[in-house]
Amino acid sequence: MDKIDDIGKMGRSGASVASIARCTGVSEPTVRKHLGQTGLSEKPPAVGKAPESPLLKPCADLIDSWLAEDRRCWFK
Repeated sequence: MDKIDDIGKMGRSGASVASIARCTGVSEPTVRKHLGQTGLSEKPPAVGKAPESPLLKPCADLIDSWLAEDRRCWFK
């Protein structure tokens, strides 16, 4: 993940594909592949209603807030 992050940072700063490949030690096609990706997930997760559980009832609001936060930033 560190190399992927480095490739993204260098690409956003305007570095060429060849220089990014040399600095990170990966091939140019690999650099192009990672620069073309917008996130690590293919698509955002589907939103649906989960079955209710009496054990989860006390924590339902907390869990719902976590899920709502994850929906806003699905490409972590």
